[in-house]
Amino acid sequence: MKLCYSVFMLIADDIPHPKHDADLQGAHMVFHQFMNRYQPIFIRLEGYLDDMAQNAGRYAEAYKPWQQALHHLRRGVYLTAKKIPLQNAQTFIEAIQTFSFDGALRLLQDLCASCRISLPSGWAEQFRKHLKLLQFAFSIVLRQQQLSPQR
Repeated sequence: MKLCYSVFMLIADDIPHPKHDADLQGAHMVFHQFMNRYQPIFIRLEGYLDDMAQNAGRYAEAYKPWQQALHHLRRGVYLTAKKIPLQNAQTFIEAIQTFSFDGALRLLQDLCASCRISLPSGWAEQFRKHLKLLQFAFSIVLRQQQLSPQR
């Protein structure tokens, strides 16, 4: 029996924007809020994609890039929220961009349905908005890392 996940984290108050383009604290808050809201769903979907990649026979290879992109997105959000620099920022940026497309959003919706995760109406627009906000927040984090002396 599969569990039906709640989407309370998807319909809660919106993620606050950084106050300006150098607001590092606000940028980290975006990552924390995004992580709190989407991480449980990402973990479940990543596990489902991993299962499909292993058990889908000749179609297994089709699931691997999606599983990897979701893993990079989830991991990048988590590490950045914890203020741990990413070894490969470009992979994280590509993962954000991957899930910004309509086809990827439909795939996420289908995966959520397969995992019995109910989504509220308008979730795709909200998720896309949050991805854009995440990308903006990451640009603030990257800029700050470039300005800070290397440890």
